[in-house]
Amino acid sequence: MRIGIVVDGDAELRSLPLLAPRLLIGSNSVGKVLLAQLHPHAPSGNVARIALKSVLILAARGHDKVIVLIDQDDCALCPVARAGQIALELRDRIAGLCNVSIEVVVKTKSFESWLLSDPDALVALSGRFRLSAADVRAIAPNKVDQTDASRLMRKVIIGGYDKVGDAARIMGRVDIGRSAKNSRSFRRFLRVIGDTRYSAQSARP
Repeated sequence: MRIGIVVDGDAELRSLPLLAPRLLIGSNSVGKVLLAQLHPHAPSGNVARIALKSVLILAARGHDKVIVLIDQDDCALCPVARAGQIALELRDRIAGLCNVSIEVVVKTKSFESWLLSDPDALVALSGRFRLSAADVRAIAPNKVDQTDASRLMRKVIIGGYDKVGDAARIMGRVDIGRSAKNSRSFRRFLRVIGDTRYSAQSARP
């Protein structure tokens, strides 16, 4: 199975492919990652309409499954419900147009939660990040999705935050198993992409 990903930001577009070699997805493969202008506050139907173009491109390029990633931001709707609504809308729109499996994952609350989910990776980048014991306690165990990750990222970084470049630096180093222990939304991503570590469930580390 070839899996494509639709993302809502340049940081995800550049950095998520760096995870692919470390995913435990057997004979499956991660194909293209495409950028779509998905707004976290837009109605589910609007998100599906905008994502549709990218989904059709991935289907035409031989992908069997497409995962759509979108930030929760401060959207009040439960991330699980939000993901379900968007997925339903998108599946309705592709009916009769292509035959791909659709999954939607809402990043709680932003991509920074995933970037911070392995504190050891940031500690290893000592010239770029400086984490206190209190910063680590805000992330682990299993707490980063409840943290204001955007604020914390700007606190621990040395110098200005380069969202795209720093995302690539971090994702090039993260240990997927450690990250999964601290972010439920990242575990959900692992589950839908087929990582065997979370093939049974993703609610718990």
